[in-house]
Amino acid sequence: MHLLTRVPSYASAIAAATLCVIAVAPVAAQKKAAAAIPLRVVVQPVDSAGTFMQTTGDLGATVPSEYVHGVDDVYAVMNDQGGLTIDFQPSATSPRQVYFDYSQPVGNATAPPASIPTYSGLRTHLTTSNTALQNMAIPSTQCIPLGMAFIDSAGTQYRNSYQARNIVSVDTSATAFGTITRLDVNTWLLESGSGLCNAANAHVAKLIMNVTSRGKTTYVDQGAFVVGFSLRLIRK
Repeated sequence: MHLLTRVPSYASAIAAATLCVIAVAPVAAQKKAAAAIPLRVVVQPVDSAGTFMQTTGDLGATVPSEYVHGVDDVYAVMNDQGGLTIDFQPSATSPRQVYFDYSQPVGNATAPPASIPTYSGLRTHLTTSNTALQNMAIPSTQCIPLGMAFIDSAGTQYRNSYQARNIVSVDTSATAFGTITRLDVNTWLLESGSGLCNAANAHVAKLIMNVTSRGKTTYVDQGAFVVGFSLRLIRK
């Protein structure tokens, strides 16, 4: 995947997307698993299949794009429960956005409208089988469920689900896991590609739309898309 960085446009064919993993609490008890670590997050080329995560606000096409905790409103932390909390764009006035290309549906699927996001972020869905990311051995790899969501300019929230099972009404079993590898004491690599975790469904996410009426939210299955990512997580 070749990374693209660009200035957002309503005319863009690429739907705005926030990398917000809508986290379920870890199945394990809600207690501190490790000390929190602030991060530099580098959005980088994924693989030869093509890049589907796109960013704005930095260096230009095909150049890895960096989001740093505490800079440009970015919040990026390996949290004390052992997962990730990353807000690329906490509000509509934040200078950074994250986009996804929904041009590769898997079967019948409905892409979201192209739009400038008003929020973007990422969170993981660790289970009892997962090790806190800070406590991973060097080197080691594990498969983690996660989700990615965004709020568009009309106020509608969508999410890209990667094996996240917190919305029981939507089947995410044919999607990719996040594959996270600890490379050294300060660096982790989180990807959606093939390998240990994703023999059959590399880069595949289920797109889910939130519909709220009279205070009740329902979740609409928009279908599956090839939506890949590669994030290098570096201790700040």
